[in-house]
Amino acid sequence: MIDRFKLLYEDVNKDYLALNPNLTPEQIDLLYQTKGVDKETLAAMTKLTNEQFMRFFNDEGFNKDNLTYNDYLT
Repeated sequence: MIDRFKLLYEDVNKDYLALNPNLTPEQIDLLYQTKGVDKETLAAMTKLTNEQFMRFFNDEGFNKDNLTYNDYLT
């Protein structure tokens, strides 16, 4: 089976990948660690685990207001 995310990861602007609300936790972690990815978009558009939410929340360079746009917050 072809891993389409990995194929796209190599060839497209990573900010476009961050817009996908169906990313897996592993894909979110990879994008979070990728230099230049818009973390605000990633935090607002994806379903975050508790650990990922806290990582964004505790990131001093991150605007926490962006977490409020996340439709997956409970």
